Amino acid sequence: LRTDGHGALRAAMGLILTTHAREAATGGMKDVQEALEALQNALRQSESLADAAGQHLAHDGDDQQSAVQAIRLQNDDLAGDGAALGEMSRPHVLLASTAGVQTTARGDTHQASGGHHIITAGAHASTVAGKSFLVSAAEAVRLFARNAGMRFFAARGDVQVQAQAGNVELRARKTIRLQAKVIELQAEHLVLINGAGSHQRLDAAGILHGTDGGWTVHAATKVFAGPKSLPVQLPPFPQSVCKDCMVKAALQGSPLAQIR
Repeated sequence: LRTDGHGALRAAMGLILTTHAREAATGGMKDVQEALEALQNALRQSESLADAAGQHLAHDGDDQQSAVQAIRLQNDDLAGDGAALGEMSRPHVLLASTAGVQTTARGDTHQASGGHHIITAGAHASTVAGKSFLVSAAEAVRLFARNAGMRFFAARGDVQVQAQAGNVELRARKTIRLQAKVIELQAEHLVLINGAGSHQRLDAAGILHGTDGGWTVHAATKVFAGPKSLPVQLPPFPQSVCKDCMVKAALQGSPLAQIR
């Protein structure tokens, strides 16, 4: 297919583009067995990791399972009802290669899905950006690693973590280490340190130490002077109207929408 003008390929009932050979024209026109086997393997991989993420409480609700279900339904569409020429029961576009698939554009590339957008890799999945890597989600962002941990490195610049309307929780089965030239802890109302029951409480009312064991202090000199405090300076968080909440409130007849 070659033209100096426009080109179009239309198939109202579905379209198969493949490099899987059919020697002597064997099999049906819509036979997609090789591609379907690969997609079924991808489905099993997605199911396995989705179950693992759920067992480790990495995802809430059925978000991951609903995406897996979308893969399952697509595979069922491709397989058809088992009758002769019964494949492709819905008008999908199937692109299947015995080697690889490459796409390139000198301009921009845009992928859009009205439903779920699912990418499955049997080995590594690599994303490289010449500038920034930006992720925006209307609801949640959740990451799960099953066997080998996670790393978040910044060669330059700061690493910032904010919960602008909730809590930040760091939990570890073993040890949490904080190492830096300077470590600052600030709280507007209260700092509570509890180690196996021995504790220290710091708030505007004063400092409270408590322990069921001994209390040992080592110091070359000891000075107990008059009162002194430092101001607590916390950065302000942005305030924005939750548009989704406004729509939900309008549908429910509520006059109020949440501020985030």
